[in-house]
Amino acid sequence: MTKGERETMHTRQKLALLLITVLIGIFGTTAFSSAATVLKTSTTNYQYGGASFDPKKTFSQFSNSLKVQEKGDYTIVTWIDETGFDGKQVYMSVAKKNKWLFRGKEILYVENPDLDMMVIITDNYIFYGNKNGLKAVTVNLENGKKLSEKPLETWEDPAPFSSKYFFPIKTNDGSGVMFENEDGQYRIYLGGELDKAITIEDPKRVLRNHLYSYQQNIVLTSKRDRLVLINGLGSYVFNIEKKDMIYDSKGQSQIFRGLSFYSNGKFYGYKSGGTVTIQTFNENFKVLSTSLFKPSNEYLNSGEGTIIGNTIHFWSFNNYQNTNALKVNSFNLSK
Repeated sequence: MTKGERETMHTRQKLALLLITVLIGIFGTTAFSSAATVLKTSTTNYQYGGASFDPKKTFSQFSNSLKVQEKGDYTIVTWIDETGFDGKQVYMSVAKKNKWLFRGKEILYVENPDLDMMVIITDNYIFYGNKNGLKAVTVNLENGKKLSEKPLETWEDPAPFSSKYFFPIKTNDGSGVMFENEDGQYRIYLGGELDKAITIEDPKRVLRNHLYSYQQNIVLTSKRDRLVLINGLGSYVFNIEKKDMIYDSKGQSQIFRGLSFYSNGKFYGYKSGGTVTIQTFNENFKVLSTSLFKPSNEYLNSGEGTIIGNTIHFWSFNNYQNTNALKVNSFNLSK
C-alpha cells in the first residue's frame, strides 16, 4: 500500500469515527430528552370514601372552616358551625385507609357568648381560647369521643382579644398552636407535648407584622431553631436563636420562593402553567426531587396539600349529587 493510499484510508477512518460520534450524540440526546419529558398522570376522586363526609349537611359550602388533614392511616375532616349566637359547634369525620369510621359527628361545643373564641384544629387536637385562657381537647380518631380536656393557659389579667390571636403551627412530627403571650414573646403548644410550652422571644416585634399581614402556614423546623412563614407571596424565616428574621444582602427579610406546604420534615412546591410541576425541598430549601404531571383542569388549593407515602393529595369541597362530598386530586411522586 502506497503512502497516498494509507493517508486516504486514515482519513476515511477518521470520518467514519466522526460520523459515529455525531449519530450517537443525536440519538443519545433524543432518548434522554424523551425520558426527561415523560409526564405523569394525576387522578381525581370526586367523592372521597364513596359517601358524603357530612350526611346531615351541617357544613355550608360558603364557609371557609373546612379542613382536611392526614395522620398515618387516618384522614381527618373538620369544620365549625359559627351560626349560633352563643357558641361554636365543632364537627369531625374520620376515615381510616380511605373508609369512613364516622361522619359528621359533633365532637365539641364551645360556649362563646362574647363572640371572641378562636378554635384551632390540628390532627386530633382541638385548641380553643379567648381573652381569658387557652384549653386543649384530645379526640379519639376511632370513634370521635373526647379523651381529655386540659387547660394550658389562664390569663390573670384578661387582655384585649386582638393580642391573644392563635395560629396553627406544624412541625416534623406533629402540630399545635402558637400565640402571642405578651408583647414580643410567643408560646407554642404541640400535640403530645402539652405539658411543656416552647417560648420564642421577638425583641424587634418583627413576627407580628408577618403573622397579621397575610394568611400563613407556620412551620417549626425539626431542630426547632427556625420558624418558616409560608404564604402565597413567598416564605420568610425567623431564626429563633438569633431572635430575628433572616435578611438578604439589602437588609430586607429574605424571601424564599416556591414553597406551598409542609409535611413530615419536607416542604413541597406546586406550580401549574400547563404542565404541573411538584418539587420536594428539605428544611434548608434544597430541591430533593422534581415531578412533572400532565396539565389538569381541576382547581387545586396548593396551600392545602397533604401527603401520605409518596402521594400528595389536594382536597376541596364538592357538591356531589347534591351531597356534601370531598374531591381529592392525587399526585404520585414515585418514579
